[in-house]
Amino acid sequence: MDEFNNKYIKDLSVIIVFLILFGCRPDISKYDGDGNISQTGWDILSYGYNIDFDKFDLTEPFHKKYRVSNLPVLKDIYSIGLCVNSNVSGDDLKKALKGTLSIKLINQKNQFLVDCSAPLNKWIYEEKWLATHYELFAYILEDNMSSCFSFNNIKGEMLFLSVDYDPKNTEEKIFGSVRFEVGGSY
Repeated sequence: MDEFNNKYIKDLSVIIVFLILFGCRPDISKYDGDGNISQTGWDILSYGYNIDFDKFDLTEPFHKKYRVSNLPVLKDIYSIGLCVNSNVSGDDLKKALKGTLSIKLINQKNQFLVDCSAPLNKWIYEEKWLATHYELFAYILEDNMSSCFSFNNIKGEMLFLSVDYDPKNTEEKIFGSVRFEVGGSY
């Protein structure tokens, strides 16, 4: 009986390790929309993906609409924000970003899932060092406005993303892109 229990525990351990390493990955191959989708995270605790849209010059006005459809299923919080890659550290970069970013995410019923507009100095920044440069991801999370939402609000729907950027007095040549981010880690 002990031999059976030991084998059972060993087999169960192998299955658990396999699931931790390879299970529950979102299938990004079915994504049907604008932007470039990429997998993030390498285990069950950190799977996720990003969708990066067009890069634009943050010293110039920018207005663009995108289509987002067949999002991979991850029951997590989704964020939409501004992604900036730079050799300058986060604090200095944040000071240089003076424009106002407006993001709207609308479903097929013309309901707003995200509707936020604020100067970039009001956004929350996450900073990561990626071996050769800094990456800043800015999102907004306030009582009356958020660029984050739940998967339950979008399951199976085609979505429309509208991005408007007014540079205000941004003088430094900086490029950014809007990123749709869920789960994952680097």
